[in-house]
Amino acid sequence: MVHSKLLAKLACCGISHMMIAWIKCFLLNRSQFVKVSHCSSSPCGVLSGVPQGSVLGPVLFILFVNDICNIVPSGVNLKLFAYVKLHSII
Repeated sequence: MVHSKLLAKLACCGISHMMIAWIKCFLLNRSQFVKVSHCSSSPCGVLSGVPQGSVLGPVLFILFVNDICNIVPSGVNLKLFAYVKLHSII
């Protein structure tokens, strides 16, 4: 998810300018790297997505994909989330 598109969607949802500015600060200027044992890659900038492990990340993702149902043709069976059926063990 490109940050500018997410911020535009939030504005269309009626989120206040102050809250959008706060979310923008939360998302922008982040970097990531990979570490295996004692070796680390060089950091690189993160241009899209939401931070994993945050509370706000899943909420922003849901707001980003929430309107996908409006553009899917009728007759298409769409599931936004994985469904796991748990079997009880007796």
